[in-house]
Amino acid sequence: MGDKKILMVLVEPTPYILDLLATLIPTWKGKIDVLFLNKTFSQNWTLLLDKNYNILSKNPLVRIKNVYQNVVKNNYKAIFLAGWIHPVCLALIILSKIFRIPVAVDSDTPLFHFIPLWKRIIKRAVYPLLFKLPNMFLPGGTRQAEYLQHYKVPSKKIRLEQMTVDVIGIQRYINQLPTNAYISLRERFGFTSNDFIFLFVGRLIERKGIKELIKAFSKIKNNQIKLIIAGDGPLKSYLENALQSIKNVYYAGCLEKNAIIEMYFISNVFVLPAHWEPWGLVINEAMAAGKPAIVSDQVGCIDDLIIPGKTGLITKSQSIDDLIKAMIYFFENPTIYATMSKNVLNHIANWTLENEAKNICSALEYIMNT
Repeated sequence: MGDKKILMVLVEPTPYILDLLATLIPTWKGKIDVLFLNKTFSQNWTLLLDKNYNILSKNPLVRIKNVYQNVVKNNYKAIFLAGWIHPVCLALIILSKIFRIPVAVDSDTPLFHFIPLWKRIIKRAVYPLLFKLPNMFLPGGTRQAEYLQHYKVPSKKIRLEQMTVDVIGIQRYINQLPTNAYISLRERFGFTSNDFIFLFVGRLIERKGIKELIKAFSKIKNNQIKLIIAGDGPLKSYLENALQSIKNVYYAGCLEKNAIIEMYFISNVFVLPAHWEPWGLVINEAMAAGKPAIVSDQVGCIDDLIIPGKTGLITKSQSIDDLIKAMIYFFENPTIYATMSKNVLNHIANWTLENEAKNICSALEYIMNT
C-alpha cells in the first residue's frame, strides 16, 4: 500500500469534492493524503470534514514549510493538483520536477475569448513553457481539453476527467421518495401539478445571469409558467426587490443537499444563463434528476452535456430574447420536453463519480509507471 502513496492538493472542501474523495479513496489501491489550500474559498461551506484531511495554514512561511516537508518526507509516488494558478500548486509543480515525482493536474478552465489582450499575450508566452512540466492533465471535459491544446499541450498528456457530481446518489434519493412526493412537494411551495417550473440553483452573483433571467421571466405573461431561484449571494437584495413586482417567481433561499434535490425533482427545466462559467456542476445535478437544461453558450460543460434539441437548449450569453424563446419553447412542446427528459437520463448515466474516480486513478497509475 505504501508504494502507491499519493498527495492530492485541492482548492477547498466543497460538497462535490467531498463526494469525489469518498468515491476515489476506496477506488485507489494505496494511500491518499488530502491537502486543502483553503477552508473556504468560493463560499462559506458548512461541511463536516474527515479528520485525516488537512487544511494548509494561512501563514505564508508555514505554508512553504508544510509543502516542502510533504514532498520530501512522505515519499509520494504521484501528486494530484487542482489547477496550476495557486502559488502552492506552482511550487509543487517545480518541486515535483526536482524530486522526480510525477504530477497530474486537473482543470475546469475553458478557453474564454473575452479576457484582456495583455493577459492573452502573457499566457501565450508563459503557459506553453509551464505546461511542459506536469506529466498529465485531467480536463473536466472537451472545452477544457481545447484550452490545454490551445497552449500546446500534446494530446498524449491529456485525459478527460469527466467532471461530475454524485449522479447515483441523487437518483437514489429521488427513487426513495414517496409516490405522492411530486404533488405534495409542489403543494408545499404553492405550486400545482399543472405548473411548468423552471429552476435556477447557484450563487446570486452577476456573472450567473440572474438579472437577465429575472428580466426575461418578467416578460412571460403566462401564469402556468413558474420560476424557482435557490441560492444566496450579493444579489439577494436585488432579487427580493425585483420579485415584489414579478409574479410566479419563488425564492427558495440557500438550501442543503437533499432540499436542493427535491427542487430538481419538482421542477421541469433547469436554467443557467451565465455570462461565463468554467464548468457548471449544477447541470450535472439537474440531469441526474432527469431535467433538461437551458444553458448559455459560455458555460464550460455544454460541449459534453448539452446536445441541442436532445438534452437541452443553448442560448447566447446575456440574451434576454434567447432566454424567453427557450423557456416558451419548452412550455409549448410537451412531447419534445418529455423526450429530452429521457435523453438526459441516458446521457448522464456515463458521467458518474465512479467513472470520474476511475479516470483519475487510471491517469495516476499511468504517470507512475512511465
